[in-house]
Order: sequence, then C-alpha cells, then structure tokens
Amino acid sequence: MLETSTAQRPGRVESITLTVLFAVLFASPLTVWAVRGIPDNSATKEERVAAAAPTLPTNLDTLRAWPDATGAWFSDRYPARGELLHLRGRLLYDIFGVSPVAAMRAGKDNWFFYTGQNSFEFYRGADLFEPEELDAWVNRFHAWRDWLAARDVDFLLITPPDKHRVYSEFLPDNTEPVGERTRLHQFLEALAERTPVEFIDPNAAIFAAKPWGLLYFPLGVHWNDRGAFVAYTQAFEQLAAKYEGLAPHPIESFHVVDRAAIDPAWTGDSWSGRMHLGERLRQEAVQVVPKFPLPYAIVSFQPNRSGTIDGVTRHIDPSLPRILLVRDSFGDWFFPFVALHASQLVSEGFIRHPVELVELHRPDLLIHMRLENGLMEVPPDIRISEDEIKLARAWLAAEPLAGGDGAGAAFEPGVPRRFENVAGPRGAVVRVEREPKGGAEVSVRLVLLDGSERTARVPVWDGWRWSFQILEAWEGDADVEIACEGALGIELRLR
Repeated sequence: MLETSTAQRPGRVESITLTVLFAVLFASPLTVWAVRGIPDNSATKEERVAAAAPTLPTNLDTLRAWPDATGAWFSDRYPARGELLHLRGRLLYDIFGVSPVAAMRAGKDNWFFYTGQNSFEFYRGADLFEPEELDAWVNRFHAWRDWLAARDVDFLLITPPDKHRVYSEFLPDNTEPVGERTRLHQFLEALAERTPVEFIDPNAAIFAAKPWGLLYFPLGVHWNDRGAFVAYTQAFEQLAAKYEGLAPHPIESFHVVDRAAIDPAWTGDSWSGRMHLGERLRQEAVQVVPKFPLPYAIVSFQPNRSGTIDGVTRHIDPSLPRILLVRDSFGDWFFPFVALHASQLVSEGFIRHPVELVELHRPDLLIHMRLENGLMEVPPDIRISEDEIKLARAWLAAEPLAGGDGAGAAFEPGVPRRFENVAGPRGAVVRVEREPKGGAEVSVRLVLLDGSERTARVPVWDGWRWSFQILEAWEGDADVEIACEGALGIELRLR
C-alpha cells in the first residue's frame, strides 16, 4: 500500500495561506460590488442586455435552469470584466492577428469581415447552386412578381454586393475565389432568361464609385451612406422611366460628413465595441445628409424582430407612388433615400414575401433588397397557393377590354359594373377589389344577345383585398354585369 510522505503534504502555514488566498479571491467580487456597485455596462459594449438576475426556483424546471442563469448573471457583472476582455482582445489581435469574436474575421489594415451566412464560401464561389436549388429560387421570385403584377404592384429586386467582393484587397490570405462565378451570377442570369422579374445588380456601380471614398464600414458588415447612395441613384434612375418624381437627387444636394470626426462616440456600423477594442480600432462613419428640408414625416419608427429598424413615412406630395420596402439590414442605410420619393413608405426589415402588407397598404411599388450572400439560405416562403398563382397568371395573360364601359370608366362603388357587347365566343377573368376585411360575394350575370342569361358567383372570401374569378367561354356577344357589395373596383379581361 502506497503512503504519502509527510514531507509532501502542505504545512500549516501553507494551508492557511492557500485558504486565505482562496477566500480573498472568492470574496473579492463581493468586496468590489460593495464599494462600486454591481456593474453591467460591459455587456452594453457588446450591443446586448446583460443577463437578468435569476429568480429563486419554484419548481424542478426552474431549479435545473437556476445554475446556468446564475452563472450568466455573475459572468456579465464580474469586476473588471470589460478590462479583462479588452486585454484578451489586444492579445489576440495585436499579437496573433486574430479576431476576438468568431463572427468577424480579421483582414488586412484593420479591416474585419463577417463570417456568418457562409459569407466566405459565397465570395469564393465554393458552393454554387444545384439545378433544383436554383429552380426553387427563380420560381419563387417569378411567382411573387406575378402575384404582385396581377394587383398592379410593380416589383424591383436589388442585390447589394457583400463587403468581401467590394474590398477583397483587404481580405485575409488564402481566401481567393475558386472560380469567377457565384450563386448571384447563376440567379440573376436565370431570372433574366426565364422571367420578367426586374432587378438591379449594383456591383458595377459600387466598384466604379470606390474612388469617391469608403463605401463600406471597415469594422462592420454593411455599406455606409455612400454605398447606399450609389445603389439609390442606380435604382431610381431606372424607376424614373416609369414614375414621375422618382428621379434621384444629385449628390450636390447633400452634405457628405464624417460623423465620427464630429462626435467621437459615434462609430457607425462597428464590431469594435463587441470585440472590446473600441479605443484601439476607429473608423470613418460617413453620413449623406440632405441640404434641403426633409419632405416627409416619420409616422412610426421601431425595432423589428430581425434586429433592424422598421418605419412608416408620409411625404408632403401625395401624388408620388406608395412604396413597400422589404429588406435585410442593408436597407437601414437605403430607406432614408427611398422616403424622399414615396407618398407613403412602409419599410420592413425582415426578408419574406409580406402578402398581408400588400393587402393592407396597397403599394404601387415593392422593392425587395437582399444581400447577395442571402442566396446561401433557403428562399423565403411565399405563402401563396398554386391556385392563387394560376389565377394571377390567368389575369395577366388575359386581354384588356378596348373601349366601352369596361375600359377606364369611372367606377361608382355599390353600383354594378356593366360591360356591353362583349364579343364572343370568349371566356373572361374578373378582378374585384374591395377593402381588405370581412367577407363578400361577387355576382356575375351574363346576358346573351339572344336574351338568355347565365349567372356565376365568386365564393365568399374573408380578409382579402383582391378576388379573381375565371368565367368559362360563352357563345355569341353578351352584356356582362358584375356586382359586389363594398367593391372599390371591378374589372374584366377576355381570355
């Protein structure tokens, strides 16, 4: 049997010393808290709220969660936590050239690049679309565009380039592309070849504007006001061909200022605080500010579930188009420019196909902004049935009536709409618009010239603004009468 020599055991003095040292280390946070109070500001630098104080367990589940909750609360308030993390950040970055946070990768000359959403794989073209994946993306946006077009809503897709592409000269070594194509090339080529979807790819314009100054934040993920202004100019030059009042303002109408030089506390889009390197890493934070008074008022302005800001603005000119902007976080820098040209702008910072917002706000134009590496994800759920898409496409393929009561005549709500001497044999598609609430029934009455009649009824629908009905072909010319309680508009197109 092995025995421990008494010479190997700590003596009484050593034991007391270790015990006292342990007690001091254990009690030191309590002492500091008693003198300074319990801090929680280091978490603020990481742009999050410090963990809440745990509550006493009341059942088995809360008892199991209590140790982790207590640990998170203690960790966020440990004395000198911010100083220790700053020291850690300086050691990792200044000595080893490594980013202190996994979400950002250190590049050259104090540039950092986002690692989320498979950004590096997208830039390198290391994961191109499989045919079925590409089909899913293209078909989804084609269906969405057609659903909107059937409701007289124009659609424009904008794909901002990622910082990895625009400032590849600052990327870390060994991140070169494996080919010249990315998923964006595949997607836009397929959209152009297979669909009528209108899109803008700002890549070329962004690259051409690089001599103007920094277009993206070196310490962040996004473009700055300069980059957003370049995309705004390109987009609204294209839109101005269709809409009056949408020609972009020239840069001479704006002040271009570095807010960080005016307010040192302002960092723009920067991860330096989250890395606890705020004093070590600084950057330009450009703002493009109108020289003229803002022509719109902010109706609402609030955070959304994706972490960006949603808002509603109204312009002093009600003749401008109503715009719905559906965007990722790059849109935070884009929507102030859009608001200069929209009688009403509704901005949603969450990438999806918002059927209910179209129904509620009835926009003239929907702009969908999605960062190019968003194509590494699954396409957003359209939440529209195949039958609805078929009806929308039937309406778009039908032939508008020329002349007569059915072409551009003023519609008087509550009075049946009558289309006279509609040539047959033809079928038709009926579109009815009403306020998006409640239910209604649409009655369609065909009076043939021989005196016979046919009546069709569109089923009751609840909550939807637009309803479509396909009428089967009839023999000979006919008068068509359509009635709907509470209708805002009734239209007929021939098949």
